[in-house]
Amino acid sequence: MDQRIREYTDAYIEQLKTSDEYINYNHQLSVIKNFPDLMEKINAYREENFMIQNRYEGDELFDKMEEFTNKYEPLLENPRVYDFIHSEAAFCRMIQEINTNIVEGLNFQ
Repeated sequence: MDQRIREYTDAYIEQLKTSDEYINYNHQLSVIKNFPDLMEKINAYREENFMIQNRYEGDELFDKMEEFTNKYEPLLENPRVYDFIHSEAAFCRMIQEINTNIVEGLNFQ
């Protein structure tokens, strides 16, 4: 990679680290890491969610997501888990938006 682009990238990463989304995600991550049993359940939640999203379509996806939501509702009622999952989702949305802007800005298809 061009050295100048690498330097700009590093500077951009430092700026991202000052975003509310990143700061909140890091805080929530540090909280949840103090509860290994919850972290394990969150990882299972993430893995199953990913699998469902990538394996099913249409009505079957809708049905599987409804089952998934019901299965994990008690876990998400835990305020620590809820806060972590929502902070992670906000950070991921920010990163997705950045990536979309880069791809569109470069007219990369």
